[in-house]
Amino acid sequence: MTGKQHDRGCSGEAGYTLVELLVVISILLVVLSAVVVTFVSATNAEVDQTARAATQQDARTALDQMRRDIHCASFAYRSVGSDKLTLNENQNPCPIVTSTGWVTWCTTQVTTPDGSLRYALRRSIGANAATPPSGPCDANALRRADYLTSAAAWPTLTCVAGSGRFPTVSVDLRINEAPIKHPGRSYRLTDSIALRNAAPC
Repeated sequence: MTGKQHDRGCSGEAGYTLVELLVVISILLVVLSAVVVTFVSATNAEVDQTARAATQQDARTALDQMRRDIHCASFAYRSVGSDKLTLNENQNPCPIVTSTGWVTWCTTQVTTPDGSLRYALRRSIGANAATPPSGPCDANALRRADYLTSAAAWPTLTCVAGSGRFPTVSVDLRINEAPIKHPGRSYRLTDSIALRNAAPC
């Protein structure tokens, strides 16, 4: 094959024009953008769901421990704002609670970057003394749950005189890890728990 024949063969091959390449790249970018958006959305949904599940599980675990504490208490003090519950477990016969003094449950406000009100549920153990520990909630106490939307976790302490029933503490835990983004997506745990070691009303 001569050089001229080789040139004529190559000149007959067609390629892509610049316009065609730009069209293909534009379509590819649109498709990839849709895939990326879908992937990011699915990832965010998974992270959000995991955070919600963890928050709710923490609240359920805290309520379970609180239930054991209240059952074993012989007396309970509730703060005026319902943000602190102090339980007397002196000379406690309950084998499921190791403390022999005062157990305090309380809520503390947590500073959030988005400006929403958020509270942490905390538990502390006090010494065996004749009077309950005083003062505000200890911000260094063990955190048992988070993302409460209300500090008033113990609305009522009820003892109906002459009923022969044990005193009861009502518990109301409202949880929402994203109250501004999802204000209507609260998880609520409520219970009415008897002080089984207390004297009947």
